[in-house]
Amino acid sequence: MPDFAPALIHLDGMMPHGHCYLWQPLLVGLHGISDLLIGLAYVAISVTLGVLLRRVRNIPFSWVFMAFGIFIVSCGMTHFMEVWTLWTPSYWLAGALKAVTAAASVGTALLLPSLIPKVVAFTQRSGAIQEETSFRQLAEAIPQIVWTARPDGWLDYYNQRWVDYTGMSVAETLGWGWQPVIHPDDLANCLDHWKYAVDTGEIYEVEYRFKRAADGCYRWHLGRALPVCNSAGIIVKWFGTCTDIDDQKRAEAAVKDQQLWLEAILNLMPTPLLLIEPETQAVTFANEAAGHLAGGGIPLGQPPFLFPPGSFWTDPDGNPVAEAAFPGARALDSEGLDGFQIDWHTPAGRTALLCFSKVLPAMFGHPAVAVLTFLDVTRLKHAEDELQQAVRVRDDFLSIASHELKTPLTSLQLQLGHIQRRTQRHTPLDPLPAWAIAKLAVVERQVDRLNMLTTELLDVSRITSGRISLTLAAVDLSAVTAMVADQFADIFENARCALSIDIESGITGIWDAERAAQIVTNLLANAAKYGAGQPVELRLRRDGGSAVLSVQDHGVGIAADRQQQIFGRFERLGSTKHYGGFGLGLWISQQAAVGMGGTITVHSFPDQGATFVVTLPLDPPGTAMPSG
Repeated sequence: MPDFAPALIHLDGMMPHGHCYLWQPLLVGLHGISDLLIGLAYVAISVTLGVLLRRVRNIPFSWVFMAFGIFIVSCGMTHFMEVWTLWTPSYWLAGALKAVTAAASVGTALLLPSLIPKVVAFTQRSGAIQEETSFRQLAEAIPQIVWTARPDGWLDYYNQRWVDYTGMSVAETLGWGWQPVIHPDDLANCLDHWKYAVDTGEIYEVEYRFKRAADGCYRWHLGRALPVCNSAGIIVKWFGTCTDIDDQKRAEAAVKDQQLWLEAILNLMPTPLLLIEPETQAVTFANEAAGHLAGGGIPLGQPPFLFPPGSFWTDPDGNPVAEAAFPGARALDSEGLDGFQIDWHTPAGRTALLCFSKVLPAMFGHPAVAVLTFLDVTRLKHAEDELQQAVRVRDDFLSIASHELKTPLTSLQLQLGHIQRRTQRHTPLDPLPAWAIAKLAVVERQVDRLNMLTTELLDVSRITSGRISLTLAAVDLSAVTAMVADQFADIFENARCALSIDIESGITGIWDAERAAQIVTNLLANAAKYGAGQPVELRLRRDGGSAVLSVQDHGVGIAADRQQQIFGRFERLGSTKHYGGFGLGLWISQQAAVGMGGTITVHSFPDQGATFVVTLPLDPPGTAMPSG
């Protein structure tokens, strides 16, 4: 042994390792520096592991770090010996260090396989702990109540939100201790749903009321829980939440109450109304008036085509209507309906309807809807028929009365003419008394007036029945206007209105001479009637291809809102107490002017008089008297 110890350091008769490299400087340096650096790195790694074990207490599997450190430092020492043996042949010492390294390596290699399941189990436990920590951090961060339960339904965790809301500790409510928080009316339903979910593994969802500890009131919550299963499909955990939906429930209740209120209002409406869903064409609401119209109610969820069975649609003339033209189908058009006329035939009878519809786009969370309303005009149709019949009877009466009045008036005019001719035979020695002459003039004017009124009535009857026609021929309007103006000389003198006449001569056109004279007569008669004793100007001139007749007075004038109405039948500017007549003159004049292709307009201001302007084309195209 005494001789063995020196041999560990130096062996006589053996050459250093450098001889193997022929002492080539580069080669010796390469091996020496490389082994030296590797040895230093191994030692540094071992020192780092030692510091780690010293500073981190209770590190898992610390003996592994120690065994690995010994192995690493042993490897480092073998590399140091490689450097040493380049110059010193201490091969026994180098071999001893390699034996130590081998023992450390083999020991570590034998121990590591048994460590694998422990490391795997530890990693799984660490992951589960980390997931649990992350879950609880998340659960404490969200505003909802969060809880977990075991596979058998036993609740084993609540977040702080539960404690704050219920005022109960986690310990008090573990397992099944949460039941006092639920409203008594909701508890049985909650338990049934929870037990069913636990037994079947289906998602748990239920609405219930929780008692809030702060004020003792109950608020609606939505409870939901999902099962978590392992790889074998076995439930290992339940994760659940409770979300406060009380405000939402109240809002839904308010919307429902408002909807019921609106439906009640719509049910009070006498107008039938339907709400139709555009996509399905199904009726979603029908008010009571619509049900009454249908004869007992309109079923919801069906297209509004045939209610009740056996009914059908026609147009006002009785022609069948295709299904695509039914009001319920046309109501879905983007343009909608605006007074669409249709007749509905049911076992109860025929109903005349006006249909109106509009599609409202989706808004405020409500889907698009077509609003269809009906206006029952059956009575109006009957009244219209009766009114038309009455108008026909009236027109017949006017026609008969006018003809009957015309006969004695014609005879009376002939007798007056005869009397006037007889009075002209009186000589200055045998004159007719002045009072008789005055009386005859008054009678003549009244007869003329009565004749004009009778003519107006007859014209009304003819125009409205379409029996009047125009006799078109070449007419000298200048001569016709001058003649009528001359006939009105005495009338304007009695009305104390000075009539000025400005007629362009030779204005000839294709007109009805009688109707042209009637227009001038009516305008001059109105000017004398409403001129209030002020001057009246009559003008006739040619303007391009038209004749323009104007009559201007300076009397009472016409308000702007009345200037169109005065051209209607039986319309008058003043009351019958102050002004006579039927109120037909302007209407007949307008019909005549339009019939000859012309127009008649008025320009006036109250208390500033009025100017009536008639424009007649000299050679009008096809003309026809309009029917009133």
